[in-house]
Amino acid sequence: LETLATSTDAVVISIGIASFSSCDQQSPIQSYQYNLSVTEQVFAGRVISPDTLNWWKGNSAAVQELAYFDPLPAAAAVVSTFELVKEEFNKGNQIKVWGNSPSFDLRILESLALDFGVQVPWTFRDEADVRTVSALLGKKFQVEAGFAHSARHDAVAEALLIQEALRKTFGERN
Repeated sequence: LETLATSTDAVVISIGIASFSSCDQQSPIQSYQYNLSVTEQVFAGRVISPDTLNWWKGNSAAVQELAYFDPLPAAAAVVSTFELVKEEFNKGNQIKVWGNSPSFDLRILESLALDFGVQVPWTFRDEADVRTVSALLGKKFQVEAGFAHSARHDAVAEALLIQEALRKTFGERN
């Protein structure tokens, strides 16, 4: 997620998703980004922090454009995100919904869903933590140069880090 505050009720400007099914580096990572209407969220009572807003102004113009381009209504963005998760559950896949960390990303996303009447498709048992994987590997995820804090680029970089951890743990099997 990219947000305009750090509280659970923060305005969410973009949701990034990266989906993969293997620890194999050749396994494709599908990625998506949904940008959300800021105005709609403010009217719904979600929060913007002046400090976070000022921090965003210091990011590159390219990342800012990626975050604000073609926003969707918040409910539509959340529904689209959750449909991707539900699709994997419906295929019978044992998936994890990763956050950096879940106590930040997933709590904000759940709060957003609640504000716009969308049911969350996962339970606490389905959550996993990128920060823990990062700490165990002793490295941080690496975002393509110039695209740090782009929700989609961050999600792909996190997925690559998770794949690396899986390879180191289980080897090159699917």
